[in-house]
Amino acid sequence: MIKLTFDTNILRDYLCPDREHHTHAVALVRLDEEGVCEIRVVSRLTEDVPEGDLRRRLDELAICQRPRIGTIAEWDVSDWDADFWATDEEEKLYARLFELIFPSVDRNSKNQSSRAADVGHLLGHMRARRDIFVTRDGPILNRNNELMSHFGIIVMTSADALRYCETK
Repeated sequence: MIKLTFDTNILRDYLCPDREHHTHAVALVRLDEEGVCEIRVVSRLTEDVPEGDLRRRLDELAICQRPRIGTIAEWDVSDWDADFWATDEEEKLYARLFELIFPSVDRNSKNQSSRAADVGHLLGHMRARRDIFVTRDGPILNRNNELMSHFGIIVMTSADALRYCETK
């Protein structure tokens, strides 16, 4: 069975019919229900989506009821039963991933915490030995060849993941 990790933006696509990639996300969830693939979501879903109607709808989804794919634990952010403390080796790996995906960025930028979470999601995905990380994040997708060749991480859009799952 193909093990997919959904980034939060794919879950938003699933729940919002007016989003461009809605049909792909819906089709992937259907394949999960049919047993073709297994979807897990990232642990930071609760941080990425504030309380409200969208969060309530996400919390009700079967795929969000499953254990989530953790990321590097952070004080005042992490859900301790989902995230993990990085080993020294994982911290080095995290730094290499960050430099690959976000070279020459301002580390004091307001986007820094989001970038750090994105890289943490990839590390958690890798640590959990999942097959495909599904996202719409451009900086991650733009490095898909390097992520595969240097780290063995496969990243795809929901459309690409759908095509892949349908052929298996």
